[in-house]
Amino acid sequence: MPNSGLNTKQKIQANKALQGFMTAEILRLGDLQDAIQAYSVHLKIFRKVMPRILPCLKFF
Repeated sequence: MPNSGLNTKQKIQANKALQGFMTAEILRLGDLQDAIQAYSVHLKIFRKVMPRILPCLKFF
């Protein structure tokens, strides 16, 4: 941060805040990836089961 007007202590605090934010974002992306994987598994199961369920629904 050249010529930012921050002293060393403020730069360290800003750096720590940025690191904390990045860590939180990385964890959030990991959770999102887990959710997408779970969704794709549910989708595969749904595609296998749906052809068996549809004929039953036609009676209603």
